[in-house]
Amino acid sequence: MQRRMCECGRDIWVQYRISGTVCRPVFWSVSLRAGRTVHVCPSCGAFLHIDALQ
Repeated sequence: MQRRMCECGRDIWVQYRISGTVCRPVFWSVSLRAGRTVHVCPSCGAFLHIDALQ
């Protein structure tokens, strides 16, 4: 897992899932209910995209 940050400063964890020749990122917010996948930032509501995270 990699620790990344949203533009608002919120920590987002990124896990890469590999299936055959496809590698896709899965975003986690550890602070929400002991960890769950998210699609938008829990703080600012921005859509999460791997290229937009720092």
